[in-house]
Amino acid sequence: MSRSRSIEVYLGELRRELAGGRRFKRRVLSEVEDHLREGARHEREGGVPDAEAERRVIERFGSPRLIASRFAEDLAGGGARAAARAMLLAMFGVVVLRFLPSPALGELLGMPANGFFEPPGPWPGDDLPPHLRPAIDVAQFAFLAALGAGAFAFWHARRHGRGARLPRGELRVVVSATMLALAAFAASGVADTVFMFHRAAAVPGSPSPLVHAIFATVRALITVAGGYFVVRAVLRLCSLRRLGPN
Repeated sequence: MSRSRSIEVYLGELRRELAGGRRFKRRVLSEVEDHLREGARHEREGGVPDAEAERRVIERFGSPRLIASRFAEDLAGGGARAAARAMLLAMFGVVVLRFLPSPALGELLGMPANGFFEPPGPWPGDDLPPHLRPAIDVAQFAFLAALGAGAFAFWHARRHGRGARLPRGELRVVVSATMLALAAFAASGVADTVFMFHRAAAVPGSPSPLVHAIFATVRALITVAGGYFVVRAVLRLCSLRRLGPN
């Protein structure tokens, strides 16, 4: 039997409504087509004519915009969860990265001021001088803000259960929190990089600017990696909003 045109028309409309990449669209369209053709086959087995069978199954299934909206909600929810998780992993990675050249680790390994580890500061009690305080204060405050926003986003994304569909209101909250986390995380990175270079200039025996430049580059790459997931979550949420309410 030839393929039904009414189902083809429906699939074409759904393809235009769907958000996401080509692989995602192919998977969704394949699942929907299988469902529709199976439903039409059952209708025909009951003696319903072809055109009427397909009309009934399409009517029961829902409009293309409604189905696209449901799949977009799943896609946006997965993106929001991934963004929250990525930001927490990025922050953990930076904590590890920042500890590697620290004076504490150098002392622990018995290799202080060897060109890689930062030497202890020459100030009494290692209290920073006033000209170094603003950068490190901004870096620490921004990092704590990023950590708080990231943890808040992760908790909101997981509190409905793993894999559960997030309500649209929760999606907006999670995506907004990850955006805040990314902005604070980037600000923290800039301030911390400024602090590292200023401290190196003030402390004899500090690692070369090249070493600090490498660490700053790695931190920037970590920020970009986290930002990719946040931007993707934002775009998916925008696609969902374009489809309107269910």
